[in-house]
Amino acid sequence: IIAKLDEGYFEALGVNALWISSPVKNTEKSGKGMNDDYQYSAYHSYWPIATGWTDENPLPELSSPLEDHFGSDGELRELVRKAHAKGIRVLVDFVANHVHLDSPLWALHKNDGWFNMAPAGKPANQNGGYNCGWDAPIECWFTDYLPDFDYRNKELLDLVLDHAVWLVQEYDFDGFRMDAVKHMVMAFTTGMRSRIQQEVVTTGIPFYMVGETFDGDRNKIAEYIGADKLDGQFDFPLYFVVRDAILQHTQPLTNLAAFANDNDTYYTNRWSGAIMSNFLGNHDVRRALTLAGGNTSDAHKRLRMAQTFLMTSPGIPLIYQGDDIGMEGGDDPDNRRMMIFGAALSTEQQATLNHLKKLGAARKNHPALRTGIRTTLIAEADLWAYRMKKDSDEAIIVLNRSGQSTARQLATTLTGTLTDVVSGTTTTVSGGTITVSVPAMTSAVYTK
Repeated sequence: IIAKLDEGYFEALGVNALWISSPVKNTEKSGKGMNDDYQYSAYHSYWPIATGWTDENPLPELSSPLEDHFGSDGELRELVRKAHAKGIRVLVDFVANHVHLDSPLWALHKNDGWFNMAPAGKPANQNGGYNCGWDAPIECWFTDYLPDFDYRNKELLDLVLDHAVWLVQEYDFDGFRMDAVKHMVMAFTTGMRSRIQQEVVTTGIPFYMVGETFDGDRNKIAEYIGADKLDGQFDFPLYFVVRDAILQHTQPLTNLAAFANDNDTYYTNRWSGAIMSNFLGNHDVRRALTLAGGNTSDAHKRLRMAQTFLMTSPGIPLIYQGDDIGMEGGDDPDNRRMMIFGAALSTEQQATLNHLKKLGAARKNHPALRTGIRTTLIAEADLWAYRMKKDSDEAIIVLNRSGQSTARQLATTLTGTLTDVVSGTTTTVSGGTITVSVPAMTSAVYTK
């Protein structure tokens, strides 16, 4: 990451925030996955053993709280320092739902009411917990080697929140991606917000907390967002529609248009401060390119069109490592292949990367693409044109997923000549309209 910061890779994409894996130390042991017999290591950093560490409360048998496979204490500080020097914020994954059996907290407090044990009538695993079991999301253990915290215990809650605040203050992080939010009692989320507000947000610069609630129910997603909770969540409900309408063509674009137009204000109508994060892929779902058909020209075109939607929508776009170039990958862990750069990219991958760079620059330069209001101009099964507008700034976006080029007239409040940031094509406003010609399986973003 440091090397790519020095190279300017992220700035070229318009990226101004990095979400990195949890830096907290994990077990050295392997274990079987939830639904298969494969043995996994803790390479993903979701089996922590140093949760609870602070300088005032170092954990026994651990010499450091950091995952040294990722680098040293000094290198983590260097990463944050160099990112901040470039105006790039750093968010870390915060894994609070559970620890690994190797955690000193399990050995010290397994009989002290710190962990959820099997509820009455539920089968207990070898360590006394109830394996998921999604019918008991708060109490369930993901596996029998991941003891599940019970945050109804105030001593435990205070310890982990102390650890979270220490982590932020020690390494100057700018936000948390909160893992497995719906598997913890709400007191953890509200407690985290309260402590961050009291002890971290002292300069007026917001500390962004975004949650992971893997659910298609918007009401469930919204439960955890508010002034005393999370700033936003990863928008899984929107992802499912984008996946179907753009990547897989199993829904018409009219469905996406209708959903997006409502979704743009769905969460802010409940709390005006909500800032959602939109995505095309993450470490829990199949790669966007794979869903689009694999390493083919057609699949890359679908991915680029999805990128266009992502980068011209309100909220914070998440670019999952590898979706910037179009990497393949099936279910976890195949969706976590090693990243490639430069000469290793195929012609299609380089074209996909260049496409995203253009979109990143446009989003950076145009407030309308970040926080504008979306108005649909045309909605058809294979064509969607919409306007993004904020004050005097405006952009016209066209998604043409059909197999044929299309020419249309679209209304605009702008005057003069507009340019498609993707192709460089220009069009002149006449009588409050522009005529655009969009080739098959491509998208356009016209701006002043």
